[in-house]
Amino acid sequence: MKAVITAIIILLLAAAGLAWLWLSDEAAHSPRPTAVEPAPENAVGESRPIQREQPQPQMAEPVPTPEPPPAPEPIVGPPPQLTDSDMDVRAAATDLAADLSQWLTPEEQVRKWVLLVNNVAAGKVPVKNRPAQFDLAPFQVEGTEDNWEMAAANYRRARPLVDLFVSLDPKLLARYLEAWEPLLSQAHNELGQPTGFDDQLLAAIDRILAVEPLQRQHIELKRPTVYYTYADPELERASELEKLMWRLGPENTVRIQSQLREVRAALVAGGE
Repeated sequence: MKAVITAIIILLLAAAGLAWLWLSDEAAHSPRPTAVEPAPENAVGESRPIQREQPQPQMAEPVPTPEPPPAPEPIVGPPPQLTDSDMDVRAAATDLAADLSQWLTPEEQVRKWVLLVNNVAAGKVPVKNRPAQFDLAPFQVEGTEDNWEMAAANYRRARPLVDLFVSLDPKLLARYLEAWEPLLSQAHNELGQPTGFDDQLLAAIDRILAVEPLQRQHIELKRPTVYYTYADPELERASELEKLMWRLGPENTVRIQSQLREVRAALVAGGE
């Protein structure tokens, strides 16, 4: 698709250049009107022939050749196999964002990221084998035991992680995903999934984009056991992914979704 679009643009530019040259050439070869002065008669009453100014040919200016786009910066390529690939993952993460590698868990990074993608595509959040570990501040509530509410302070807990994610270059991230796709697909095939990793990744992104930000000022909770649950049965029936996004807060949810739209667009454009 990209090659077709590029060819069409080149053809349009060539057609515009030829049209400009043709018009310039027509103007150069068209005779210019000149004033005619009466010629004086000679001694025997004969008039001299009228002298007309001949048009001078004009040279058409050359069409400037567009400069080729600069070559993309090199990226950290994937190793040939999954075994002992964690060091390469950390190098790639550092290239994407200097602070990202500090939150990566020690081992099996590629397999953990693939597992995360598959869980998110199903609306789930893995409890174990997470590829990154970010220590959140304790969950906060307001009110009394008979009327608990989620505290707005919870929305600030993951702000550093969200800030880092939205700072990533979507095109660079898409380049890494494309370059590492064979290794990611290898880990994906180990899970026996019926679809390819590319489709599963887009499904995971679409699942996050489908989450409606929770724009309530008062979110009532209850505590039947150790953990808090939503007092509203409809909210409590939501998927694990939706509840996670709601705990991040509406502002962080919108920022994450906005970034993922750009990442998705870059991934689709790279695959055409």
